[in-house]
Amino acid sequence: SGGQLYKIRLCALGQNIQVNSQISQQIDQMLKDALNPELGGGANLDMTFVADSFRSMEDQEYFWAKYQNGTGNLAAQPGYSNHQMGLALDMRCNGDLFEGSPCFAWMQANGANYGMFNLPSEPWHWSVSGN
Repeated sequence: SGGQLYKIRLCALGQNIQVNSQISQQIDQMLKDALNPELGGGANLDMTFVADSFRSMEDQEYFWAKYQNGTGNLAAQPGYSNHQMGLALDMRCNGDLFEGSPCFAWMQANGANYGMFNLPSEPWHWSVSGN
């Protein structure tokens, strides 16, 4: 977002996922495909409950402050976050941790097909840029 103010259109997917409308169809298809055994998925790959998706400025300021004071994970400066643009997801697998899960393996193999790339230092963080 480069620190600029933008208007974006959000789409709700499932119970707690909000993404930019520009990527909503591909994310919706990704979540469905992960459950499809014919595509290497299955019932054990439920990623429909994510830990975090779109963040407001207030939310990003909270995560930034936690990062700055050493009590939180890496976070972008407010105004520079893919979460604020609705272009990032912090994933969960069947409601549990993502790292080392079958969902993580599926995303490593398939995420790029849906335009989603991993930030290597945070296995749960997937975005359109990998940042």
